[in-house]
Amino acid sequence: MLNIINLNRILINTKQIIFCVGFNKTGTTSLEMALGNLGFTLGNQGKGELLFSNWRVRNFDEIIKLSKTADVFQDIPFSLPFTFQTMDINFPHAKFILTIRDTPEQWFQSLTTFHSKIINGNSHLPTTAELKNYSYHSVYV
Repeated sequence: MLNIINLNRILINTKQIIFCVGFNKTGTTSLEMALGNLGFTLGNQGKGELLFSNWRVRNFDEIIKLSKTADVFQDIPFSLPFTFQTMDINFPHAKFILTIRDTPEQWFQSLTTFHSKIINGNSHLPTTAELKNYSYHSVYV
C-alpha cells in the first residue's frame, strides 16, 4: 500500500516529472489518483497509449514531447521496456515509481477481470474470436 505521508514529504512543493513504470493493472491508476489528489497534473493516458506504434519502433520523440505536458505519467508507453531508460536520459531529475502485484497470479487475475469487463461485460474470459474482433479505442483521449 502506498504511504501517502512519505510520498507527500518526498514530492510536494517540487516541480518534477514522475513516471509510474509498473505494468498496467499493478495499481498505477490508484497511484495516479493519489498524486492527482496531491496537486500534480496528470498526463493524458489516451494520448500515451496511441504512441504505442512509436514505441514499437523505438521512436521516443513524441513520447518525450508528451512527457513535457504534465507532472505524472503512467501505463503504456511508460510501463513498457526501454521507455524508462529514455525518460531518465531526457528528464534526469524525474522520479520513477515501480508498482507491482504481490504475485504473478494476482496480476493475471486483475488483468483478465479488467479485459473481461470491457470486452464481454464480465460474463466469461474473452475467447480468441472475441479478442480478434475487439477494436480497442482508448477511453481517455
